[in-house]
Amino acid sequence: PAGTPIYLKFTAPSGLLGLNIAGLLGNLAVGTFTGTITNAATNANPSGKSDAATNSGGTSSGLVTLLSGVGPDERGIVMNSQNVNGIYVNLSALIGAGASVDLYHAYYYGSGTVGCPTPIDYVDGTGAVAGLANLATGLLSSFTNPANAIDGNIATATTVSVTSVANTAYYTAIMNTQARTGDSIRVTLNNPNPGLIDLSVLSSDFTIEALNGDTVKYTVPLGNTSLINLQLLPGSNSINVIKAAIPGNFDRIKLSFGGSVANVNALLGNGTINLYEMGVRIAAPVVSATGNTANQYVYTGNATTLKAASNAAGDQIVWIDSASSSIVSAGSIPSTKPAGNYTYYALSSRDGCTDLSDTAKLTLHVVTAPTNTPISGTVGQPYSSDVKITTNPTGLPNTPHYVYSLGTGSVFNFTHSINVAYAMFNNRSSSFGP
Repeated sequence: PAGTPIYLKFTAPSGLLGLNIAGLLGNLAVGTFTGTITNAATNANPSGKSDAATNSGGTSSGLVTLLSGVGPDERGIVMNSQNVNGIYVNLSALIGAGASVDLYHAYYYGSGTVGCPTPIDYVDGTGAVAGLANLATGLLSSFTNPANAIDGNIATATTVSVTSVANTAYYTAIMNTQARTGDSIRVTLNNPNPGLIDLSVLSSDFTIEALNGDTVKYTVPLGNTSLINLQLLPGSNSINVIKAAIPGNFDRIKLSFGGSVANVNALLGNGTINLYEMGVRIAAPVVSATGNTANQYVYTGNATTLKAASNAAGDQIVWIDSASSSIVSAGSIPSTKPAGNYTYYALSSRDGCTDLSDTAKLTLHVVTAPTNTPISGTVGQPYSSDVKITTNPTGLPNTPHYVYSLGTGSVFNFTHSINVAYAMFNNRSSSFGP
């Protein structure tokens, strides 16, 4: 459709490594066309297109980053005002024999919804350090089993080898749909030394960015521990989980390795690091103003509804009973729930997807109110028993306020005077009664 970015995944021409690429951009063109593709190319129509390209924006400065690296990358080609039928790459006579381009695929995002933001593709490679036009030849980083970092299996990993800080290594996970404001990036990687990675060290040599297409929307401030959730993967003493909420929509997560010799060595140890998983966590519902845990109270014999607010994206709330892992319909708790403490988790359901949502914990306290049944009275005789509750139910955060009412069928006989225990005193009203 007109105005829709088309993303093209391809590698830089191998013959450009170490060359001054500034004058070579005109030899690599990426564009779109209308019409249909013919079966055979001709001298007049070398690409096999039935008419001329409608956009050759691939020769713009956006290709500089691509051409100064080695490995696959993606670029979004923005269309003109008309609909187009396809995208082309034109590689002409480049300096250096045997130059080639590897093409993977081209696609655009549709207008429908597809549920969970899930990685469906990746790009990885080596790029020049910022400020340098070219790579340091012979000092290329490598990625072993690159698909393992987005396969959804925490037991498999992509191994990243950073050969030299003269270059940077990059890895980008591409989502099938946009993650929304408040959703979190989640990166799982190992620390060559047991324990948590030092984020202050990591911040100068390791970059995590959230992108929307080709545009960087947010750079995760690794040095700010108040915005980053860093923890060990349960059951491991060396696999770290880095999570941070992103203040905007995004569809890509990019990691970049490189910086200073001392810090990279401190981070990577033997020069490698294992990247287990990259992905998105949908934001949890809100159960309290101060975090994702809360308490709720109800007296026995009363039905109640578990309380939470939707996340910033407005996703529906699904409640899970932690004891049975079953869904609690509409968060409704019946009046037959016995006294005790019960744990529930609220998840966000986006287009029916709950498996990748963060959770919010709520503890429901079902409390038995203490009773102090007054003794029976005798008609015509003064009544001297206490009609009050003197104990506070265990576990309530505040002292309850009790309201007394006359039981069904009960009658007070007011044939004689009621002794006033408290009355008006110095214009201050106090409680009174027998």
